[in-house]
Amino acid sequence: MSTAQTIVNQIKHHLLRNPNDAHLFVNAAKPSIESTLAVPTREMRQAGKAIIEALQVHQFNLRLYGLGEAKTLEDWIPNTIPNKDLIVGYLQSKLDTSTCVYLAMERAKVSL
Repeated sequence: MSTAQTIVNQIKHHLLRNPNDAHLFVNAAKPSIESTLAVPTREMRQAGKAIIEALQVHQFNLRLYGLGEAKTLEDWIPNTIPNKDLIVGYLQSKLDTSTCVYLAMERAKVSL
C-alpha cells in the first residue's frame, strides 16, 4: 500500500470515529482528478518536524506538570504556537500523530 493510500485510510478511519472533525480536513487538501503525490518542499518537511516536536513537548509537559492555572488545553497552549488546534486535538485524543503531521505539512504547502 502506498504512503498516500495509507494517509487516506487513516483520515477515513479518523472521520468515521470523529465525524465532527471534518472541518479540519476541508481546507487542508483540495484533491483533483489529476492530483499526484507531490514531493514535500523544505517548508513542508520543517512543518512536519515542528509538529512532531510540539506534540511530544506538549504531551510530556501536560503529563509532568498538568494544566496549572489554565482551565482548558486551549488556554494552556499559547496562541503563538503554530498549529495550536492540531496540538489540542492530539492532546484530547481526537487526532493521531499521522493526521497532525499530514495536516501541518498540507498547511505549509498551501501557505507558500
